[in-house]
Amino acid sequence: MANSSNKWSWGLKGKTGFDFLQLFLFPLLLAITGYCFQYFQQQIADERYREEALQSYYKDMRELMLEKKLRGSSSRDEVRSIARARTLSILRQLDTQRKGLLTLFLKESNLITLKIDEEGNLIRVDREGKSTADKNGKLLSQTGVISMSGANLTSTDLKDMDLSYVSFWHTRLTSAQLKGADLRYANLSNANLEGANLDGANLGSANLDGAALDRASMRGTKFCETIMPDKTVKNDNCK
Repeated sequence: MANSSNKWSWGLKGKTGFDFLQLFLFPLLLAITGYCFQYFQQQIADERYREEALQSYYKDMRELMLEKKLRGSSSRDEVRSIARARTLSILRQLDTQRKGLLTLFLKESNLITLKIDEEGNLIRVDREGKSTADKNGKLLSQTGVISMSGANLTSTDLKDMDLSYVSFWHTRLTSAQLKGADLRYANLSNANLEGANLDGANLGSANLDGAALDRASMRGTKFCETIMPDKTVKNDNCK
């Protein structure tokens, strides 16, 4: 038995508690510290990449607007396809806050806002889901210069933003933060708003035809001549 005990205690005899710390705990701490350092370094690198990607997008879009006349283009022009592809691509790379900044940029640049006719009247979808026409009988787009159809704005921070007249047709806005947002005259038809926060948002004259609102929070949301998902018109707050 003595020989067996000596066998298992070989190399440990005379070791103190501090020695055990050196053997096991310190290497573990070093490994954890190294992992945390690499993690935060990667976070910083990712943050830098996203910011550079967003600034590059701004630059590209300004060139398309100024040099390629994006805002004055027709729906069949190649420049629109390029702008839409660039937009959908960058949205997949950004975090929720930067997605919100990009959306605001598009809104303020009049790239995702609905068109109006020559008399300044909004061209929108009626209660039956049909597009109305201008005085010459010409149907106008419901999507703005850049269509956000299929765009992923999940969990995007859009709180308190002026998004009036914006077209989010067929846009994915699940769990989006739209609290207090101005969505008057916005086109949200067939948009996915499941789990979105619309508390206090203004949906006056907005079009929600076919939109998914499951689990959406709508406390204090303003409705006035709002087309609801079932095509009914809601008039709760028309003051």
